[in-house]
Amino acid sequence: MNSQKFKFRFFLIFIGILLGKNLFAQTQFDSTYKFPNSDGRFTLGVEGKRIMYGYPFPYSTSHFVLNVDGKFASNYSGFLYDFGNFTLKPEKPTGIRKFFQKFNFFQKKVKPQIKSKKGVAYLTDTLKVSFGNEYTLHSQITYLHKNLKITQKLTPVNEFLEEITDPQGRAKYYRVEYLVENTSKKKVKLGLLVLFDLMIHDNDACRVDAFDSEDIDYTKGQSKRLRNRGMQVHFEQKNIPKRLLVYREVNELTKDLTGDFFLNKSGATPPNHLYIGPWPLYHATLWELGEVGEVRARYDDSGVILRWDIKDILPNETLRYAVYYGIFGKGSLELVPAGTPFTGHDSTGRRIVQDFPTFTANKYLITEGDSVQLEWQTQNPLNADVKISCLPTNQPNNGKIWVKPQKTTSYQMSMYINDKKINIIPIEIRVLPKIEKPKPPVYVKPKYDFQNDGRFTLGNKETKKRMLFGYPLAYAGSHFVLNVDKNFASNSPNVCLINKNVKYLSGEAGKIRDSLTIYDEVGFEKFANLQLKQKIVSVNQQFLPVNSGEGEYFRLDYVFINPTNDTIRNVNFSLFLDACAGNKDDCVIKADKTNISLNTSLAGKKIPSEILFSENTEKPVQILTKQNSPDEVIVGHSAYLSNVSDNISLKAKNYVDDSGLFFLWKNRNVAPRDSLTATIFIGTGAGKIDFLYNNLKRKKSMTVYFESSREMASNYNPAVKDFFRGLKPEAILLEGYTDGDGNESQNYQLSKERAESVKKFILSLGFKEEIILVKNYGEFFKNHDKDAEHQRKVVITILGK
Repeated sequence: MNSQKFKFRFFLIFIGILLGKNLFAQTQFDSTYKFPNSDGRFTLGVEGKRIMYGYPFPYSTSHFVLNVDGKFASNYSGFLYDFGNFTLKPEKPTGIRKFFQKFNFFQKKVKPQIKSKKGVAYLTDTLKVSFGNEYTLHSQITYLHKNLKITQKLTPVNEFLEEITDPQGRAKYYRVEYLVENTSKKKVKLGLLVLFDLMIHDNDACRVDAFDSEDIDYTKGQSKRLRNRGMQVHFEQKNIPKRLLVYREVNELTKDLTGDFFLNKSGATPPNHLYIGPWPLYHATLWELGEVGEVRARYDDSGVILRWDIKDILPNETLRYAVYYGIFGKGSLELVPAGTPFTGHDSTGRRIVQDFPTFTANKYLITEGDSVQLEWQTQNPLNADVKISCLPTNQPNNGKIWVKPQKTTSYQMSMYINDKKINIIPIEIRVLPKIEKPKPPVYVKPKYDFQNDGRFTLGNKETKKRMLFGYPLAYAGSHFVLNVDKNFASNSPNVCLINKNVKYLSGEAGKIRDSLTIYDEVGFEKFANLQLKQKIVSVNQQFLPVNSGEGEYFRLDYVFINPTNDTIRNVNFSLFLDACAGNKDDCVIKADKTNISLNTSLAGKKIPSEILFSENTEKPVQILTKQNSPDEVIVGHSAYLSNVSDNISLKAKNYVDDSGLFFLWKNRNVAPRDSLTATIFIGTGAGKIDFLYNNLKRKKSMTVYFESSREMASNYNPAVKDFFRGLKPEAILLEGYTDGDGNESQNYQLSKERAESVKKFILSLGFKEEIILVKNYGEFFKNHDKDAEHQRKVVITILGK
């Protein structure tokens, strides 16, 4: 042989050994196969028939969860990660690959970088798989986590639960074993939860029997059976059964399809808790399940949870947990580790080995208008259907296609056998928009010819029905209160009159045009070195901005701007909305579709994502807290809530005919040269809505005084008639008050009767009822006037012309 050819071949063999390591040894059954970045999950079956979900494909949903000092770790990524939101980064080469990459011998591999959603540690390591003989497979993986060494061992055993040494021996059970060693110098509190996703052949909703004895003899009756488990159940402590049988059908004991758990046999460690029930409920469980049995009457996807309670593990101590699971009767049990190329056996008895399929793109980041080539390859020994998400039909095992996504798009290659998904590989192509020079925002001068303090009312533009009190008249009782470093301000004159330490804020209103839409903005005078802007943005049903006045919702933004260079501003902000559905002031109010009563506070995790208020004949008004949401929501009486300048101490009220909503954003710090936004969405999703600013130009007003405990004034008719002579008002506001004598409920009713008596006389003068607004406060504002004589009154205010 030519010496140069010999040297070249020797060099290729040497490189192959360095890169492939066990490539040549993997044809031998006594070899050990190593799979890095594995999480150790597994599934079991019997020669093509499942006893756990996933078999015979290298996929599994069964997993374990560790509780380590109250924090969690698991080998299940399903509830830890969002696979639709990941980035792709080149893998950094090491060793000889790093050297040869300089000469383009190897391309950079691309791997997904996935971010945890719940903060639960995802455990992976190198999985070691070895064959005891042609039919028995051993699996072992060791994870390192928080100074703990966790070893999962899967050992094939015979019907006597003895390890198999016979070269022709077949497994009847697998011993599922966890060894946890504390390698630190501190005591650790440790607990373990293991979930088995059960499936007997084609039935994912198999039934489970529990037995209080290891011995099962069906020829002698059913006396030892605790109960057939077609529903959820929880065993604990001394009531833990010793054995479980898992059936394809209720009471159907077959020779090769019945699963069999040993929980108390020699070599097993009985759990402290056993749950039998629905896998969809159990699979996202980290530790506590709470009460079972009420969530679902029956399950259609069965699972079993074994949980060993938390106990101390001392330095250098090892805790062991073990259970046996296999088949009751004939058959040969097969182990399929997830993430490996090993499946079950084929018809000749040989174990099937499948190479991993690949699905790649030549570019993962493009600019709008560019094209991308997708490529896939698989040996596919199981003859599965290959599907590419952007193509309508099944595809060959190898192929390429060019695509031109207009926006960021996820593509995936899926493989199916009998419509059951056995593999999925996703990739994401990110599309960047073409860079265009943005148009600068244009400020349009205000079209309003009156002073504006930002108060507004809302209604349905098409039906003219109210959503907030006042509409379709230019009057609003809704307002905000701002607390900046314990300095108070509000855009409500009533709040400022009753609370002398609150400053009244007014501003300038105008329309702002940006690249998306036209919206209304009120810029308020600077207060406590803080700038405040109120934005009313029209949005559609998808909550995207549209041209002003054409949306079915409004987004209300309150933007707080700190213009200083060195001072942090502490902001508390409350927004009061005077709820009114249709023309009804006493609304039915729901939080996330559950009725709530007046004078209820919802805070923290109880903050609803949606609040509905309605009368029976009207489409509900929706308030959504989708972003920049409040810290507290209070449902109460409008007259009471409108009188509040800071924190609310709720009191029980006897009347419920005027409802209001109070939203609070608490203790938000605004850094120097920074801003903060508070947001809610309001609308009906059914028809375009409109808003009106409060009209601050009041022609004039008068007060009608009443005697104590009387609903009629002694002689006010001539004075009121003279007051209205020659006027053509756009709106008439009547506000009823009482003094503090009597109880709150009676006084509220008395103020209502007084306002109605004045309204009746005004109607007799020829004015239309639709321009008259009535508000009743009872004794809420009794301290506004010092003398009781001046507290018993109805205030008439003319708005407009």
